Amino acid sequence: MDQDIWNAFLSLCHGRLVVFELLPRVRPQPALRRFEEILDDVRNGRPGLPVPISLDEIQDVSGAHISGKSHICDVITPKGARLVRRLVEAGDFPRLGRVRPVDLTALDAYIASEATMLKQARIKAREVQNARADAALAQLTLEERATHLAQCPEDATREDLFAALLDQVFIRRFGHGKGGSIDLAGHECHKRVDHYAAGGGGTQTVTIRLSWSKRKAVAPQEPPPEIVRDDCLAGDQSVGRA
Repeated sequence: MDQDIWNAFLSLCHGRLVVFELLPRVRPQPALRRFEEILDDVRNGRPGLPVPISLDEIQDVSGAHISGKSHICDVITPKGARLVRRLVEAGDFPRLGRVRPVDLTALDAYIASEATMLKQARIKAREVQNARADAALAQLTLEERATHLAQCPEDATREDLFAALLDQVFIRRFGHGKGGSIDLAGHECHKRVDHYAAGGGGTQTVTIRLSWSKRKAVAPQEPPPEIVRDDCLAGDQSVGRA
């Protein structure tokens, strides 16, 4: 399965504990621990499994995806849920009661949703791939524009005055890690690079600041033109010893 589709598919799957919460009269936490023990036994070829389980059967039964900015969610796929069902029927999970059978309705509904989830995953993956391609094209366009403006600054327009593009213009005109000034679209544009020693001289902190102000005739005694935009592009970045 394509990695983008797989990642999108995992984002649609139930969390590990949620799968066991679909089973009334099964204790979720102990059942999850037992399930993980069984998977480990299969991977290591240990005997004594409650039902015959091959290595192929445990492939893609679980996974993880990043939710939000950095939270990692561990999930059980519908294929994993089918294995859970077999183990429930074998009576291998701790229960709250021993008389009535476990209701498998909710678990079966999750298992049956696999085809729909795959269809949704393919749509999400296509959106991710399209967004990635758009971003790559935008970056390529930005770099091409920066190269041109570094050579022909007189061609700049007001729409070119934004931090990401200006930084690339300065890099191409003055080099990496260097500041300078350039006139673009009737504006004085400046890049300032400050280096600070940190950690007893073992590391160096670099702050990059871009600013631009509209150029206009300044009569004697008048104050300098007002800064209309001041962007700190990269913030503080720790770099190795120079």
